[in-house]
Amino acid sequence: MNVKQQVDNFIADTILRECTKSTAYCYEVVLRELIAFCKRNKIEDLNDFTTPLLVELLNERKKKSGIYQFQVVLKILFNYLIKVELVKKSPIFLKVRQTSKRPVYYSLAVINELRKHIPNPRDKVIYDLITQTGLRVSEALNLKKEDVNWNSGAIVVKNTKGRADRIVFAPKKTIDNMLMLSPKNNIYVFTTSNGKPIYRWFFWQKIKKAGDKLGIRVFPHALRHSFATMFDREMRDPRALQVILGHKDLKTTEKYTHLSGIDIQENMNKYQAEMRRKKVKYVSSEDI
Repeated sequence: MNVKQQVDNFIADTILRECTKSTAYCYEVVLRELIAFCKRNKIEDLNDFTTPLLVELLNERKKKSGIYQFQVVLKILFNYLIKVELVKKSPIFLKVRQTSKRPVYYSLAVINELRKHIPNPRDKVIYDLITQTGLRVSEALNLKKEDVNWNSGAIVVKNTKGRADRIVFAPKKTIDNMLMLSPKNNIYVFTTSNGKPIYRWFFWQKIKKAGDKLGIRVFPHALRHSFATMFDREMRDPRALQVILGHKDLKTTEKYTHLSGIDIQENMNKYQAEMRRKKVKYVSSEDI
């Protein structure tokens, strides 16, 4: 079995079944580079792809950013090939995990200001849907009419990242706007003027322009982060948030349960007020 056949097996068994379109595209870019490299170096079997060759491939890459993610994809590929016994060992030396960072998010004031600078009504409704429900950008853009209950506001998010379906609820006004702006003879809720699904990059450009007017750098996925952060601050229910966001692991959700200095001060004030209400006697400095 040659390199292309080994990669095709991985694509058929893993990517096509478990990945979203945007993730599949990222995988495709890496795998295409791998196949081209092997062809140039006359490597016919990935059993012959060694660690020194991996280093050479990484050094050849024109785009030096994303080296970590590039290796992650290759690691997943080789782990699969080992599992199905198509290769004997992995050449990937990736060991150091990137330091986890707090998600980027925006305050409610910034969310409202950004919205004012989105001129297109359709884009504004997409923006509302994401910031009000925590949908991923790709989930919102690929939403089908059959998955929306126009009366209750329930939205069924299907097969996200290979996991179980989930349900979120959008406000009635947003649902009404979605219905009003959705094309009549199309299965998708949001489309281009040609009736085709909207690309994530296209939506990102619209949001980027709104951010530029405010002098801030905006990331589409940060809109989802913002919803998660605001939900957590208001509801304090990590388990509910996990279900809404579609996270398999609660640890992923816990990234959003960050407390700012203001949050801590508010919580401490509430706690101390409650203790005073219950007439709990604190030890004074005079008693020490």
